[in-house]
Amino acid sequence: MCCSESTTQVVALVLQRVSCTLDEADDGVLNDDTLWSHINNDDAVDINQVIDRHCIMRLACFCHTLQLVIKDGLLKLNTPPIRSLTAKCSKLCNMVHKSALFRDAFESIFGVGRSLPKTNDTRWNSILNHLSSIANLDQAQLGNLLRDQNQSSLIITTKEFAMLTELVELLQPFAEATDLTQGESYATVSCVVPCVVALDNFLINMLNGRAVHHVIIARALHESLRRRFRGLFERIQILPSQTSSSDDFTYNAMLYLIATFLDANYGLLWLEDHPGLVNVKQCL
Repeated sequence: MCCSESTTQVVALVLQRVSCTLDEADDGVLNDDTLWSHINNDDAVDINQVIDRHCIMRLACFCHTLQLVIKDGLLKLNTPPIRSLTAKCSKLCNMVHKSALFRDAFESIFGVGRSLPKTNDTRWNSILNHLSSIANLDQAQLGNLLRDQNQSSLIITTKEFAMLTELVELLQPFAEATDLTQGESYATVSCVVPCVVALDNFLINMLNGRAVHHVIIARALHESLRRRFRGLFERIQILPSQTSSSDDFTYNAMLYLIATFLDANYGLLWLEDHPGLVNVKQCL
């Protein structure tokens, strides 16, 4: 539908005043009844479409989207072997914090002031810190401590320790990406492309043989990453473009690529993790 001449004039005035609003931070400049008095409903739709095309781009919160990916993966921590392992870790942590006798014995082996961080239901990285702290303990010494304290049921078996270290390895890159994009002293929009491509490459490697105990979690993380960042994966030609009207074009903006290219810390280095052929990388 084409706008009438009067509507076209109003669009021009609206865009001019929107620009003025952005410069002067004065929302009142559009509150002019005479500006809208001759606009019918059909023309109002056209005006809204024009304004939408000229509005400042609003970017999605990368950290929030990344947390949703991690949440999708953690939902798979529900198999009996994993539940048994996490229950042992949780009880061990509780004993360090609640039993003075056990804490004294723990510190006598691992050092005064040494402790195990508790988990926080609202922060997924608290789970990683909790598991990492236990994985970093000398398991032989931990086993001896638990036997001496009549807590042999909490001893982590060889298989469980392998599961623990693999789970920490699987989640650690997501923690690093989260920390990187929460910086306050540098631009973080340029981190989005390198982080997403690196995580995708990492998960592909985990699914191609590195993951033994947590293949289901690795697959859930990978599927969620590609679904939630599909717009970006299409933009950098890792996934084919879709034409369905239901497509989510979040992260499809060229801005992410431009910001990465202009950042001296990244430039085109992220292409080393790109799984595409040489001609695809050259095109990018």
